[in-house]
Amino acid sequence: MGFFEVVGPVTAGVVGIIVAALQAALASRGERRQPRAAEQTLEDRLTDLGDLMRSSSRVLEEVQAEIQARLALAEKAKKDADEAQQVAQLNEAQRLAVARLVRAELAGEVSKSSKRTFWQGFAVNFFFFAAGVVASVVTAVLLDS
Repeated sequence: MGFFEVVGPVTAGVVGIIVAALQAALASRGERRQPRAAEQTLEDRLTDLGDLMRSSSRVLEEVQAEIQARLALAEKAKKDADEAQQVAQLNEAQRLAVARLVRAELAGEVSKSSKRTFWQGFAVNFFFFAAGVVASVVTAVLLDS
């Protein structure tokens, strides 16, 4: 989840919350207004303005808290994605290490096997060489007698 994929909906939500809060504040202000023949005094207008500012301040604090929560969530998701990527790379490194280890073991086994095969072949060849020498000597002795 990209940063802008989180921030875009957050921004839209913030604008929606601010608009709704201002509408609610204006509606409550309109309800508090009493139809008077005379214009409101400056003091009344300042009181209304103070109420609206406090209301806006509360809404702004709520919006900021929501943004902070979503940013924290986005940062956590980014951190989780980075950790998952590191684990994937670590697993790749482990896979390569295991492959190298298996190749080394096979090479060692082939080396041991080839040494064993060499000595077995040498022993068999030596046996038949000796048997040939004995057969030649026996044949020569039997033919001379």
